[in-house]
Amino acid sequence: VNKEIFMAEYEFWTSTYNLNSKMGLELCDDDPAIYNEVKKAFYDDWSKKLLDVDAAFINGDMEKYKTLVHGIKSASLYIGGQEVSDLAKAQEFAVKENRIDFLKAHHEEFMQRLEIFLKWINSFEVEENEKNS
Repeated sequence: VNKEIFMAEYEFWTSTYNLNSKMGLELCDDDPAIYNEVKKAFYDDWSKKLLDVDAAFINGDMEKYKTLVHGIKSASLYIGGQEVSDLAKAQEFAVKENRIDFLKAHHEEFMQRLEIFLKWINSFEVEENEKNS
């Protein structure tokens, strides 16, 4: 069993929507304004691309699907969304390894969790006084 794949699949089922804003802030030079802007860009970009992700899966365009979930994996990690990144990673690895049964079993759940995460991150902003907490 590939440990990385196992862990990605484990995260798929056990994750919560924790956003490590401290990590995200560190990646944004500890500047809440920059972090909030990056977080908003993630929300704006991926809320528009949700339909593209779903359509690529439904249409069987696994190369496009893999590219999109790879983008989610990377971008969500940048804002401190480790759990969403892990979910996307599980989908990406399943495409790379042609594990269609896993993709079919988890795509809808992945999409639902991503949509919830997007709504959640859009509901708050990090304040100046939160950067050191």
